[in-house]
Amino acid sequence: MTGGRVKAVCGAAFSLALMFTNVAEARPVTVKPGAEVGLLNVALFRHYDCKPIKVVIKVVQAPKHGTLRQVRATLNPADAKSGDDFFGRCNGKKLQSLAYMYRANSGYKGKDRVVLRVMASTDGSGNYGFEIVVE
Repeated sequence: MTGGRVKAVCGAAFSLALMFTNVAEARPVTVKPGAEVGLLNVALFRHYDCKPIKVVIKVVQAPKHGTLRQVRATLNPADAKSGDDFFGRCNGKKLQSLAYMYRANSGYKGKDRVVLRVMASTDGSGNYGFEIVVE
């Protein structure tokens, strides 16, 4: 896996980690057969000193037509697309994160679905659904 793939999901993932949403709002993802794509990259931290907050991610619904793997990654709060300056003091700091990558089965074309549950020591928990189209 290259750093570019994880970095590509950093901004969106950071926003997702901060705003727990209903799984009914599944995010669309498109991928080629046999290719890997980032679904979620989560780094929770205290905005006032950039110290990490423990986060646990559980797979609620595993993919039926691909594989899911967890990797350690980094996240820069400046990559967040929230437009919120609340986390500005942490910009430029590389925070440890957990990223989830999906790889579609070779030769498969169609739909797949993944649901991940993010549980943090301070923010409760939230489910993130991904509607994956393999084309």
